[in-house]
Amino acid sequence: MIDKLLARRYAQAFFNLFGHALSQESIYALKEFSLYIKEHKAAFSYVKIALIDDEDKVTIVNKLAHKYQLDKMLEPLLYVLAKSKRLEILPLVSDQIVVLYNTYHDLSVFSIETSSALNQTQAALVIDFLEAQTKSTVQPNFVVNTTLIAGIRALSDTYLWENSILKKLKNITTITRKG
Repeated sequence: MIDKLLARRYAQAFFNLFGHALSQESIYALKEFSLYIKEHKAAFSYVKIALIDDEDKVTIVNKLAHKYQLDKMLEPLLYVLAKSKRLEILPLVSDQIVVLYNTYHDLSVFSIETSSALNQTQAALVIDFLEAQTKSTVQPNFVVNTTLIAGIRALSDTYLWENSILKKLKNITTITRKG
């Protein structure tokens, strides 16, 4: 919890200084970079080793960032995190930068699960509905989830909307267990 609050502060400082230079492409790359670090924790664990010089840590992380074309953008952040011995919270800071960018640009990234594949008209209706509900631009990621039986489930960082038979069955199960 403390790391997340700290990450939010670093992200806010970074966004205040460099937010104007961020683009949709750089935000997508930042998400991928953060995901890579999270999935390869062992490869990133060297940042916690006190015997490795901060400059070397920054150089190594920057080489990884270069693969995502983020090295120039992230370099100041890497130095600040390394100097304060907090380089290990970089994935959290990256995630918070993405949240700040999306908030600033009124973007909502939704994972939209449907019981069957939608055609373009149906997908447009779902997107229009979510944009009206959230009053923001929706970036959808459609996924077929046959366990919904029939219906739709839309989930973002701050919003959940679901109308499916699975949800109704869960509600019935909850009610019968309480009664």
